[in-house]
Amino acid sequence: MSKNSGIEALIKKLGNLDVAELQEIQKAAKTTAITKQKKEKDAQAMSLGKLVRKYQKELLENDKLPADFKSGLQEILDQ
Repeated sequence: MSKNSGIEALIKKLGNLDVAELQEIQKAAKTTAITKQKKEKDAQAMSLGKLVRKYQKELLENDKLPADFKSGLQEILDQ
């Protein structure tokens, strides 16, 4: 079965649907796309958060930083 025959079959099926059914499909597709984007954004934020924590920990290990800076950073890490 070629790609074109699958597309043609889909077009025929869509052609047989009424407006309400097409709107429902459109709504479901939009919801799916929004959900996927949100998951991707959440994954990026989580990765960024992990990276920030890594560098915060490295800063804590730096002996050249002032003690008050380190204590403030430690408070943030403890949250």
